[in-house]
Amino acid sequence: MRRPATPASGAALLLTLAFLVCSCPRKEEPVPEPAPPAERQAPEDVAQQQAGTAEPPVAPAAPRPDDAAAEDSGTAVPEAPAEVPPLGGISWSTVPALLDVMRDTVVRLDVSWTGVPDEDYECRFDPGDRSGLRTGCHLEHRFAGGLADRVVSLSVLFQGREVFSENRSLPLERLPVRELPAETSMLPPRPVEEGAVRMLFLPLYALPTEQDGATLRAAADIAAADLVAVLFNTEVSAEAAQVLLQAVGSGGRRVVPVYCGGGSGGLPAGDALDLLMHGSGADLPYRAGLLVGSTLLVLLDSRRSGVVLDEEKWLVDQLALGKVAAHRIVVSCRPFEPWTARQAPELAPRYRYYEKLLRGDVSLLVSSSHPAFFSGAYGQVPVLSPGCATGAPEPLLSTPAAQPRAASIVDLVPGQPPRVLAISLEHPGDSLEIVVPSKVGNYERRK
Repeated sequence: MRRPATPASGAALLLTLAFLVCSCPRKEEPVPEPAPPAERQAPEDVAQQQAGTAEPPVAPAAPRPDDAAAEDSGTAVPEAPAEVPPLGGISWSTVPALLDVMRDTVVRLDVSWTGVPDEDYECRFDPGDRSGLRTGCHLEHRFAGGLADRVVSLSVLFQGREVFSENRSLPLERLPVRELPAETSMLPPRPVEEGAVRMLFLPLYALPTEQDGATLRAAADIAAADLVAVLFNTEVSAEAAQVLLQAVGSGGRRVVPVYCGGGSGGLPAGDALDLLMHGSGADLPYRAGLLVGSTLLVLLDSRRSGVVLDEEKWLVDQLALGKVAAHRIVVSCRPFEPWTARQAPELAPRYRYYEKLLRGDVSLLVSSSHPAFFSGAYGQVPVLSPGCATGAPEPLLSTPAAQPRAASIVDLVPGQPPRVLAISLEHPGDSLEIVVPSKVGNYERRK
């Protein structure tokens, strides 16, 4: 007979089931690693997360060194430019390196370098004469007038960016400057070598006023010349010529007139009669060979125009006899060619006179009749246009402006070439550096 269950037996059954469950093997689950501590967030970020609208945080990019520099300066960083190839030694030239005085000069401008093709670069020249920029690495430019120095600027560009720039002076050609003694007068002292002679040439293109006469006397006094040649390029009476010659010759200096502009009969010969006559055939005051120290002074007759054969023969005889002289100076009212636009007689035929003067070893041909100063050479013959002491100076051919009033000093030392100086008639004690072009017609300035 079956027994009913009791409470005690039920409890034992529950304990047995519980033991069985606990003794069964269980599958172990992996233990998650602890999360890193969260960064401290700003209050507004916490509020956005709680509201479900916060965006996931983005890690900041590491700053670059140039960005940091830009942040410090407060400016944006430009994009890196294209790499410029090395120029490999750039050089440029201006040929010629000097501008002609009072004349146009064409100058060649060239740029060169090594290792870089020309087409990779752009050259820009600024000639400095207000003509504007010129583009090109090889070009010619005409500098007009020849009245001022210029500064040429060169810029070299690579892809529109300047990579080279330089300025270069392009000066006017200048006469050499001599050191003068520290005296009240700026004129060099009279040469003191044995046989040396100083001559003063006063070219007159108008009868001098009283003030002009005082100026001429002052110039003669300061020059301390051994001989003063007064060149009359205007008509003058015998009385007026005598008064002027006496005024200029005061103080015992010798004065010789040269008449180029005509005049009345009986014109005075000045001190030419007191000088030693050279050779024969003298016809004072128009033609003569005179010895002044060791220098032969030959005055050509200008009264007859055209070809005068006996005048040519007389000149040849004078120069042949004067070979022993230290210097031979020929004074003519007629030049080889004109110096200015003035219409005046010339030596004819010029090629024959040129040959005779060259064979006669002439030291200097002084030719009056053009009121301008120029010291230079006609071929191999030294020439001088002595200036304008009275009257109105005129511009040299191809020049825009006339020179100031001036006279000329010629220092002659045996064994040395003549030294020519222009002196101011406004300040007779000053030597005058007159700017003259390098060439007038076929005359060339002395270097």
